[in-house]
Amino acid sequence: MRSNVSFLVVATFAMSSAFASAQASRTWVSGVGDDVNPCSRTAPCKTFAGAISKTAAGGEIDALDPGGFGTVTITKSIVIDGGGQIGSILGSSTNGVNINAGAGDTVTLRNLTINGAGTGTNGVNVTSVGSFALENVTITGFATGVNIAPAATAKAMLSRATTSGNSTAGLVAGGAGSSGLVKVTATDSVFSGTTAGSGVVAGSNSNVTIRNSVSSNNSGSGFAVTATGAAAQLTLVNSTASSNGGPGLSVSGTASASAVARIVGSTILFNTGGISIGTGGFVGSYGDNELTGGIAGGTLTVLPKQ
Repeated sequence: MRSNVSFLVVATFAMSSAFASAQASRTWVSGVGDDVNPCSRTAPCKTFAGAISKTAAGGEIDALDPGGFGTVTITKSIVIDGGGQIGSILGSSTNGVNINAGAGDTVTLRNLTINGAGTGTNGVNVTSVGSFALENVTITGFATGVNIAPAATAKAMLSRATTSGNSTAGLVAGGAGSSGLVKVTATDSVFSGTTAGSGVVAGSNSNVTIRNSVSSNNSGSGFAVTATGAAAQLTLVNSTASSNGGPGLSVSGTASASAVARIVGSTILFNTGGISIGTGGFVGSYGDNELTGGIAGGTLTVLPKQ
């Protein structure tokens, strides 16, 4: 009996060791790959979902050539890079990328095109992560391009991101389901063509900064700050809201949840209304802004330059 038990322990340990050794710090996918492969450069996998189980936490998945690499759920620190040829994800009737990682994990998505084919839910849906980066990623055909509503405090960085042709919003930070403060910075990004909503929405429990970016040709507001259960903040720096079907900037809170927007060096032109300030809303200007369409519902406060 002791011999059998010893054999079982040794066999189990061997299996665990084999599984651990199968995880590499860098793996590869290819349009002509196969998920039964080890995801090495010479034997790549077919999908991101197939590669992620063979990639160690903190590792990286790279695309060898153009291809559609499937939807993926991320539960650990990882970098997914579509490479110079841009890898793609088709997420019709679902989320393109789900991020449900640990509070100390870091996730980066780079050089990707994520397409919901007009029926997708969220291009990227973040429910839990420590920090998240989106670099040179285009998202189209979803209800929401990027939805960041973590259960705990998280940070997100968007750089050269483009959301276009989504229905509800290009970017939503905080709001329903967000019980932790989400800090978002978007730089050199474009939020356009939302068919039934705003380009960017800063919801409850959010602090959003938009730099050198554009929100245009959306059916609703270019930028919206909407606070219900908790405060919401938006800062626009050298950014533009133009040709939107609603106000360039709309700010609305409640008696117990303030909605705050601050703008500097920004342009709000040719929208259906300039700035709309609702109950619990505050808009402060550091100057050097251009505005057409006027201010409705409240007063713009001039802030001292720091």
